Amino acid sequence: MRTLVLVPTAFEREKLERELRALGADGQEIATCGFGPIAAAARTQHLVRTASPERVVLVGIAGTFDRDAFPIGTATAFARATCTGVGAHGARGFLGPRELGFAQLDADEHGRAVFDEVALARPEGLPCLDVVLCAPTASADPAEARSRAALEPPPAAEDMESFAAAIAARLSGVPCAVLRGASNDVGDRDVRSWRVDEAIASVARLLRDALGATWNTNPEAER
Repeated sequence: MRTLVLVPTAFEREKLERELRALGADGQEIATCGFGPIAAAARTQHLVRTASPERVVLVGIAGTFDRDAFPIGTATAFARATCTGVGAHGARGFLGPRELGFAQLDADEHGRAVFDEVALARPEGLPCLDVVLCAPTASADPAEARSRAALEPPPAAEDMESFAAAIAARLSGVPCAVLRGASNDVGDRDVRSWRVDEAIASVARLLRDALGATWNTNPEAER
């Protein structure tokens, strides 16, 4: 199947391409989708429409909420992408789309409203955790990381593009998988301590396997 590989930044793309060459898995179509949810959504939809892939996979680094479940330096797929940061702050604290009564999408191609969660395609035979949390801003410190870790459903990782890219692909009727390598703890803003090269090497191996795998594209019921 023709697969479009998306990477948020040129920084990640260069490292990914190097690792794929070392694995003998180069030649795959790879494009940058942009940093953050706004660019990722717009660029993903544009690329899907112009390239007409049969499936899309978003690849890159992420922060881990739990080193036991998602150790730094490893990579995994995810079953669901959730979203935080879209909504309003009020006397009761932050209110998301569901609390406000506004769906981010009134209906997707399956006729269901999307509030703050979307199911992802899952390459069979690959490690898979439940939730990657997408936010317009990364957690600033460990305190904010703990706050986000308490969200429901509990996230295993934090990134800034997964929910947006998945929504854009879904609107075009194309399944989207997400593969992330854990480079740091969520809330750790000291990039000198991040293990980016190790995370990218792990996600490159996972991508190689995903490209040759059958994907489970049956949508799950979003909450």
